[in-house]
Amino acid sequence: MGGKFFAVLITGALTGISGLAVAADLKNIMAQLGRDMHQVSDGIMQDDLEQVAQGAQAVADHPRPSLGQRWRILQGMGNELEGFRQADARVHDQAVELGEVARAGDREGVVKHYFELVEACIACHDQYRQPVRELMRE
Repeated sequence: MGGKFFAVLITGALTGISGLAVAADLKNIMAQLGRDMHQVSDGIMQDDLEQVAQGAQAVADHPRPSLGQRWRILQGMGNELEGFRQADARVHDQAVELGEVARAGDREGVVKHYFELVEACIACHDQYRQPVRELMRE
């Protein structure tokens, strides 16, 4: 078992290290998520459900922060880590659902899930934006 664990650890570390050069930092990831959300809202306003679906998919599949930033968050969130993970999962799940209803052509569902996604984003920001910003400054 020790050898398998070591291999998984090294593989994960190398994947993270190789991604460091191209991985965006958290601030850039959040800025891109903002642009993705604009794509979604523009798609709703233009009645372009494929654009909505693409934007929602981009939100759901956003890049992960660098290994170093993830480590800071894991180490620094303490008792808040599980809530942070749940908030992130809620945003992801809402984005996936939005994409699904958009692809199904359900305009009412798109509006409903869009607002649920926005609410999930705002709830996460209200609870975790400042603590995460402070962790990124350390």
